[in-house]
Formats: sequence, C-alpha cells, structure tokens
Amino acid sequence: MASAEVELTTDTTADKPLGAGAAALIQVINPKPWTVALAVVGVFMSSSGAPAWLLALVFLLMAIPCMLLWAWLGIQARSWLHSARALRRFNQLMGALLAGSGWLGLLG
Repeated sequence: MASAEVELTTDTTADKPLGAGAAALIQVINPKPWTVALAVVGVFMSSSGAPAWLLALVFLLMAIPCMLLWAWLGIQARSWLHSARALRRFNQLMGALLAGSGWLGLLG
C-alpha cells in the first residue's frame, strides 16, 4: 500500500461542481455535525441556560475561520502535491499518523 502507484490527473473537464442544493443536502445528512450539535445542546442549554440563538452564533463564529483555514490549506495542498512522488509521501505520512493515533488510542 505504501508503494502503490499514484496517478495524478489534471483533466477536470468531466468534473462538475456541486450545486447549492446538493451541497446543502450533503451537510444535512452528515452525522458528525448533528452529533456535535446534540452534545452541545444537551450540555450547555441545560446547565448554563444559554438561549439556542447564542449557541448557534458561537458555532457560526467558530466555524467560519475554521472553514476558511480548511479551504486555504486545500489550495496550498494543490501546490505542495504537484508530483506523484510528493503525493505518495503525503499519503505515507498521513497513514503513519493515522496508525500512530490509533495505537495511542489503544494505549490510553
């Protein structure tokens, strides 16, 4: 797996970006934000008595910089991973980090 062939394609003529409706549907069916939202509502609305609109505002103010950073990192990754060798090294590094985090999770 670590030495598998990596194929870089720069032909994006067949790729079509998602429309707004499709992107919104993906977010609606994504279970991770629903889990986080339920945990926050369960913990903070009952203990602090904070209104729902305030929690939503805090979520929004935290999410916007995170999404901007994520988008910027994606743009930077395109320039960093310009060759098959760089992409293979990146995949190896990410695999090692994933394996390491799983191992630490088992130890802890």
